[in-house]
Amino acid sequence: MGKVFESWEELIQASERNRVLITEDGKRDRGKFVKMHGSGQYALLLGVVEGYDDFYWVTIRHDLKVMLETCVGGYDVIEGELPPALSVLKWMQDNDEEGLLDRVKNNLILDDTDKIIVDIKVK
Repeated sequence: MGKVFESWEELIQASERNRVLITEDGKRDRGKFVKMHGSGQYALLLGVVEGYDDFYWVTIRHDLKVMLETCVGGYDVIEGELPPALSVLKWMQDNDEEGLLDRVKNNLILDDTDKIIVDIKVK
């Protein structure tokens, strides 16, 4: 069971602390290849979206699907040699940055209440 908050103020403060931590992580790691904890998928981390009730990593997976992954699960940055599944995505990052940005722009679906809090970055 999750934490029980004593007041609305305590809940708001906890949410603000999460927002700050997620924003810092997103700014530090966007443009890096990651392995998502929840889904186990390899992806390129692009930015962060704040939704109505959660925060989401904006990623493009190794299969070129643009995704919103809940920030609850986290991720590991892939250091060193990339898995073969990321070879096409790595080539696109190095040689077709505009193509990747277009793919994100055309496939990122946000609700009216969603807002990008860490700008999309491919490199």
